Amino acid sequence: MPKKQDDVKRYGYIRVPTSDKNIASRRYNLINEGNVDAKNIYVDPYGKTRDDAVFKTFLTKLNEGDVVVIENLIYMSIDFRELLERWKKLSEKGVFIEVIDMPQLNTKQEDNQARQEVFKALLEYFKDTSTIKGKRD
Repeated sequence: MPKKQDDVKRYGYIRVPTSDKNIASRRYNLINEGNVDAKNIYVDPYGKTRDDAVFKTFLTKLNEGDVVVIENLIYMSIDFRELLERWKKLSEKGVFIEVIDMPQLNTKQEDNQARQEVFKALLEYFKDTSTIKGKRD
């Protein structure tokens, strides 16, 4: 049974290096541009290891129909393989994903299935040859 609009929660997720000095800016963008309550933002700092503890805890909070907002794909994972895995896990939970700086990837749209298949195919293509590169200001 689909959730009523009042029951849908919006969560923010940020995966950043422990050296990132702009976490407050990332949180601000999720709150103001993504309409996410500050208490529902999960910041997942990573260092030299790929500890998934914060993401695993984050997944347990999500219910089908909830919305996960990320500012930019580079703040969801540290490489394409991890991005693909995380996107798949979120999709399997039945949550919607919103990407602030790439709204064409938002999964809560009518032509979602075709869009997601193209996105996943692109990630599969690049996952073994590249890492996510982008400016982290």
